[in-house]
Amino acid sequence: MKLIQNATIFRYYARYQNFTGFQAGNYELSKSMDMDDMMHALQDGVYMEEYAHTFIIPEGHQLEQIAVRIADETDYDEEDIMDVLTDDEWMEDLYEEYSFLEDDIFDSDVRYALEGYLFPAAYDFLEEDTPIEEMIESMLQRMAQVYETVQTDIVEENGDFGPAEELNVHEVLTLASIIEREAATAEDRRLISGVLHNRLEEGMRLEVDPTVAYAIGEHRYMTSLMI
Repeated sequence: MKLIQNATIFRYYARYQNFTGFQAGNYELSKSMDMDDMMHALQDGVYMEEYAHTFIIPEGHQLEQIAVRIADETDYDEEDIMDVLTDDEWMEDLYEEYSFLEDDIFDSDVRYALEGYLFPAAYDFLEEDTPIEEMIESMLQRMAQVYETVQTDIVEENGDFGPAEELNVHEVLTLASIIEREAATAEDRRLISGVLHNRLEEGMRLEVDPTVAYAIGEHRYMTSLMI
């Protein structure tokens, strides 16, 4: 909601007005509140109902790892989560509901339909009995929102979607997943992205370690030639 337009000014104002002792928690604030109101609320510790489930999906996690992470932080078993994530009928329903899902997710070579589509972030759910499907859709919705925002920003700045202009959503996310696994820094991502797009334009194989590791089903950062 962008209640705090400038975090630095907010911190300086709090220090200047001697606001201290803020209480940790999840607060329900509104745009009708000024800075003093918000700071008093943070001091008083009057916050929203605590979440029943909270988990973080790190960048680079594959679908099976995401299932493990959710299972660790909820009452669901990993097997139950994977059953949902591999439910063909539900995948068909999601495909009809989310326009950014491509036909590619049903390709026989695709291990899991939603691999790469679940946005890495922190997720909070108030209800103890929140269905697995609702948790997964929250991640799917976040990906759709972020993808649209990034695409809009790039197009507004450059006039087009750059090298990704010729790729569909599935291809963009697949390439992004490879780059994320291969790169260590933001600068690395730019360099690796350029190299991989050049290889694609030349019709070359990508020949990067993450593709081999994913193909053999092992979480490796480096692969080696085995004779």
